[in-house]
Amino acid sequence: MFYKRKIGTKTKKQAKKRQPDKRSRNILIAIIITLFIAWGGLRAENNKGIEQTEQIKNELKRQKNDLGIKKITAYNVGDINQTDDSPCISANGENICLALERGYKRCATNFLPFGTLIEIENYGICMITDRTNKRYTDRIDIAMKKNEYQRAINFGIQKLNVIIIN
Repeated sequence: MFYKRKIGTKTKKQAKKRQPDKRSRNILIAIIITLFIAWGGLRAENNKGIEQTEQIKNELKRQKNDLGIKKITAYNVGDINQTDDSPCISANGENICLALERGYKRCATNFLPFGTLIEIENYGICMITDRTNKRYTDRIDIAMKKNEYQRAINFGIQKLNVIIIN
């Protein structure tokens, strides 16, 4: 059998069931406030997550800029036998002798632009300011002072990891 039901008419009992009473509403408000307070605490902990995310991004960026293992050699700036006819002036016009005297580290390579900062394993950070001979296409040459000839000889050819800083 089919029963006809009137739409829009409710008994008082049905109407009361659908509306929350004051006690339920207060409990609901208390739960919401508690969640907001807890969420505020979680936000502080999420900052740790953000820091970890930044560390991961930096590591990925570092891996992206990792040139890998390169042949590294050393040369003596100011030695006419190891440079061109202007031994203290680099290919970008800087006085390398003066830069080395001031404690700056300088390198030469053909595959990176001037001004690039690189980090060489067991050596540190140096700036590309000079070029190598054309036949050395995948090599980095560390500039050393003229009086550090033996140090350059002892350095020899090393295969070290290189990372681009900027």
